[in-house]
Amino acid sequence: MTVILLDEGFDAIKIDFFDRDEEGKPLNFLDTTGLLLALLVTQIVAFPSALVFGRLSGQYPSGTLIPVCIAAYAGIALFAFFLKHQWQFWVLAVVVGMFQGGIQALSRSHFAKIIPPEKSGEYFGLFDICGKGASFLGTMIVSVGSQLTGSANVGVGSLIVLFVVGFVLFRVSDQK
Repeated sequence: MTVILLDEGFDAIKIDFFDRDEEGKPLNFLDTTGLLLALLVTQIVAFPSALVFGRLSGQYPSGTLIPVCIAAYAGIALFAFFLKHQWQFWVLAVVVGMFQGGIQALSRSHFAKIIPPEKSGEYFGLFDICGKGASFLGTMIVSVGSQLTGSANVGVGSLIVLFVVGFVLFRVSDQK
């Protein structure tokens, strides 16, 4: 459950905010090419960042690094809440990239450590099915928040709920 909630928030940050301004309208300062470039920048930054997190995971347990990434994503959602200018959008793209690769690798690695090795296929299959089946949650939160307030920034900022709940569930499950 924890992994699904967090994955929803991570995916929603990547998908739902890269195409709207604070009023929910298409970004006037980025055309289609600009949006594609922003997503490309995110991916380019994600690769070396994943390598950095790979090295860090050799020095620190994933149970320590994952909460750092969750807190960073909560900060990203908060930053997105106040997004108003193009330069802020580019900062958002870079910061998302900094934590995107790391959190995905750390989460899957941590998941592999806590499941029974002889049933890893079943657990990862269930993880995949739940992830696909629940892929609406983050988008729904952004959509409902945006529709109720008329602001995409509030919609994306609402994702902080997923990160807070995910953080608490992770801390509780990591102690067991």
